[in-house]
Amino acid sequence: MTTNQPIQPPAPPVASGQTIPTQAAAPEAQPLYPHQEHGVQYIIQNATPTPLGTPKSAWVVFWLDMFFGFLGVHRFYLGHFGLGFLYLFTGGLFGVGAIVDLFIAWHITRKENVRRGYGPVTR
Repeated sequence: MTTNQPIQPPAPPVASGQTIPTQAAAPEAQPLYPHQEHGVQYIIQNATPTPLGTPKSAWVVFWLDMFFGFLGVHRFYLGHFGLGFLYLFTGGLFGVGAIVDLFIAWHITRKENVRRGYGPVTR
């Protein structure tokens, strides 16, 4: 006759007056980090992000665009490598993109500085 109960090994014989050593309960596992609870890791974000690199100057962007805008040097300076290569291979979007960038140099510089973690730079 078979049962669905697991078979327990027989207990070892104990002499009178002896005590059976019991296995101590395992201590409760503590999370490795305070933000890791119940097997779920939480992402902790800093209130103030660490700025990346140095803030870019709008004047440098303006003058790079004035003299080398058709090569996209000002876009490379800002870290916009995709647009830099596009300007390089198309002559600054056939000159139109380079001229437009002269008027928006302060805007694109401020936008890039904010993206990198710096506050808006006005000068």
